[in-house]
Amino acid sequence: MTTEEATRTLNTIREDIEMLKEAVELGNDSDKRAAIGRVAAWAPKLVEAAVAT
Repeated sequence: MTTEEATRTLNTIREDIEMLKEAVELGNDSDKRAAIGRVAAWAPKLVEAAVAT
């Protein structure tokens, strides 16, 4: 993974985490579940991006 790809990946993860925070604040259970799934799916890419940066 290049530094540019890592930066894009980290930005996408950041956006997904923001969506999760908003879902929690609004108390929307279906949005929370969807956001948690997206954030959890990023775990392997997060490690790869951290190593690349």
